[in-house]
Amino acid sequence: MSRVEMRLVDKEGDHLGQTGVTADRLGPGKSSTGDIGVLEPEIQNGKLSDNVAAKVGTVDRTKPE
Repeated sequence: MSRVEMRLVDKEGDHLGQTGVTADRLGPGKSSTGDIGVLEPEIQNGKLSDNVAAKVGTVDRTKPE
């Protein structure tokens, strides 16, 4: 399983906040797409309506059990 931290940015690329998602069976060099639901408390700078993109910040992988 992988835990992916997403940076939320506005149209100028300024940091608004962050959120996280998990991905099962996402190995090194692989990619995945999907929708994320950003919540108001995840926005520290600006408003929820300012969010236009989510960019990968960090990825933490755990070994399968």
